[in-house]
Amino acid sequence: MSELSRKRPHTDDGGVTVAKKRVLTGTNGTPQVNGHSDQTEDEQIFQGNLENFRKEAIYRRMKHYHRENERNIARIEELERRKTTCEAGLAAMTACWSQLLEAIRVFVKPDDMTRSNIQGKDVFNVVAHVDEESLPELHEALGKTATVTEALVNRLIQSGGSEQSLVFKKTYWEEFQGSQTELNDCMSEKERYHNELMGAENRLERVQSKTIDLVNPQKRKAASKVSTPKEGEGTTEDTERKPSSPSQGQSQSPTPGPEAPADAQLRVVLLPESVENWEKRIAELEIERDQLQKKLLEIPENQRGPLEVVIPPAFEKLGQANASLQIALDTAQQDLERVYQNREQWQQSVLAASAEVIESMRTMMLKRDAENARLREQRDQHFSELVERRQRDERKWAALVEFKELTQNQTERIAVLRSELARCKARLAANERQEDLLQFFLKGNPDEVQLINELRQQKADAEMRVQAAETTLSQLGGAEQPLDHEALVQARIDAEERVIKLSRELEGLKKVYGDVYQGILPPDVAKLNGQIKRQAEELERLNLLKVSLESSEGDLFKELEKLGSAWEMLGKQVESKVFDLHQMEEKVTKAVVEKARSENKYFATMREKEALEVEKKALVRAQEKGDKAVQDMSARVNEAEKTIRVLREEIHAVTKLKIDALKEKVQVTVYGAGIQAQLLKAESDLHNLKSANDRMRKRTDDDHRILRSKQAEWDLQRRQMEQQIERLKQEATTRHALHQGGSDNEVLQYMRTLVYCSTCKDKLRNVVITKCMHSAYCVSARTASTPG
Repeated sequence: MSELSRKRPHTDDGGVTVAKKRVLTGTNGTPQVNGHSDQTEDEQIFQGNLENFRKEAIYRRMKHYHRENERNIARIEELERRKTTCEAGLAAMTACWSQLLEAIRVFVKPDDMTRSNIQGKDVFNVVAHVDEESLPELHEALGKTATVTEALVNRLIQSGGSEQSLVFKKTYWEEFQGSQTELNDCMSEKERYHNELMGAENRLERVQSKTIDLVNPQKRKAASKVSTPKEGEGTTEDTERKPSSPSQGQSQSPTPGPEAPADAQLRVVLLPESVENWEKRIAELEIERDQLQKKLLEIPENQRGPLEVVIPPAFEKLGQANASLQIALDTAQQDLERVYQNREQWQQSVLAASAEVIESMRTMMLKRDAENARLREQRDQHFSELVERRQRDERKWAALVEFKELTQNQTERIAVLRSELARCKARLAANERQEDLLQFFLKGNPDEVQLINELRQQKADAEMRVQAAETTLSQLGGAEQPLDHEALVQARIDAEERVIKLSRELEGLKKVYGDVYQGILPPDVAKLNGQIKRQAEELERLNLLKVSLESSEGDLFKELEKLGSAWEMLGKQVESKVFDLHQMEEKVTKAVVEKARSENKYFATMREKEALEVEKKALVRAQEKGDKAVQDMSARVNEAEKTIRVLREEIHAVTKLKIDALKEKVQVTVYGAGIQAQLLKAESDLHNLKSANDRMRKRTDDDHRILRSKQAEWDLQRRQMEQQIERLKQEATTRHALHQGGSDNEVLQYMRTLVYCSTCKDKLRNVVITKCMHSAYCVSARTASTPG
């Protein structure tokens, strides 16, 4: 029954069992049905090729993603490196900026400019401003700092009295903005070129596809000869044949503007049929050319007439315009050279003026640098004195702290020694079987003064009792009572003392022998009795020692804890002393180095002193020579006075010479009048040349204006031609669509519904995956129209 319950029940009917068909997998990874299949062999081959085509498309897309991933990783690494360099640059910029502001505030008067609290650390804290939410705060702080810096620099420039620096600043700022715009243009060009490169790589991989070669190799070769369109010409055919590869650079990039090259804009997407027609037409034209060449060779040379070349009038007008423009260009180049020369002269004058201003500013800066150096020396001196005083106070404070710690350690050590002394005294009292002394020392008061005071108190009490007893005895031994009664009382007292002493001895014997005491003991028993007494005394002593040890055990643990803490503190002090010793060694080495430097400075100053002494000696010699020269000059003055007397005698001869000179002067003035006329003529010629130069400059400006207008006209014509070409392309595509049948229009409409978005009907889809289950002809036509 158990076997039957576990098995499937058997059917008794005579129905035919149907074998279950297993789903198998083909060589290319596609599912196949085991058994009869409705597909033909061609359809199966086509299905395999289609699967290979899809796999290749997916592989190409994965390769594209891999390339983009590697590019992004490299970009991230570059950004990380730039981040580290920017952080280092920000730290350096913080220090430089603060130092620059302090230096500028030294030059600017504090009354003229209000001091602002610039928090450089808060501004340049990169970790605090990493998030995007805190970026406005960073911009605000940087803007405040920049405005304050600009105000300080403007104030410094105004205090220097030079406005030319502001002009330079404005020009540099304009140049910086121009370079920034150029950088942005370069970055956009880089992105555009990257997108074009990605598109070219995708097209190259499609061209290298093996599946399309297997489907239709002839059309593949014809399509490979056709030039591919530029990245950014978003035609419908290009977008229809790129569903398996990324189309970001192709579908989203705009149409190139008028700044793009003309050959890039005149590229047209050519169909394989038009390529075949063009190849046929080219072959026919080559055959016709060969026939004409043969006919030309067959004609004799004597029958050949002169070749007449007919030049169209458009080319003649173009040549004349080109010649006139060439002349205008030459004149413009000459004017431009003159302008460059004038500009160089102006630049040299400006540089000379700026050099003078820089030299004056440099002298002023040197004076202020000297003043700043003096102020810095004073500041450094005061700072060094302050540091020295702080170090001295720190040393005093450290010595005071160490002294307090040592005092505390000594007090704890003294307490430990006192407790140890009390325990030793208690041990001695226990050894001597002095229970009262043991109890006294175990109380924790090992001071002998207290013990002496207690003994004195006991002695005073005993003396008082003795005195009271003596007074009673004296009263008893008076006249009222007889003397024998006093002797009896004394005898009674002695008897009571002996009774007390004997009772004590009896108690000791009872402790040893019990209650029964048998008269006189034999010698061996007496000896044994002595031993027992000694053992009893030893036992009493040991009990007292035990009590003292038990009472001192707690104190010992406390002392051990105190000693452990003191040991740790001592270790810390030793460690601090080791560090202090290391610091002292470093200070000693620094002192040695400073001593060597000071010795070097001393020797250098001594050498300078010797040089100054040598220079002083040379100056003394020069002074002596000057004194000798003064004496020589005095002698020469005397000789000159003598010569003056001689010259006064020769005045009459000189008057004659003056008359001759006046005559020559009159002749020179007549000649100078002619030279003045020539100078006036030269000035008038120069004025005429300047006016001609101004006219030529105006003419060149007019020519430049005409050239710019012609350039604008040519650009307008070029745009019109481009628009006409685009319109012709659209007309060609529409004519091609009209020549096809109605079925082709329906297929095109169906494909448009697949490619375009079903919601907005305007934008293309990023990815379109379709599976055609039609005939082999349909698939081959689709692969031929949309390769790879």
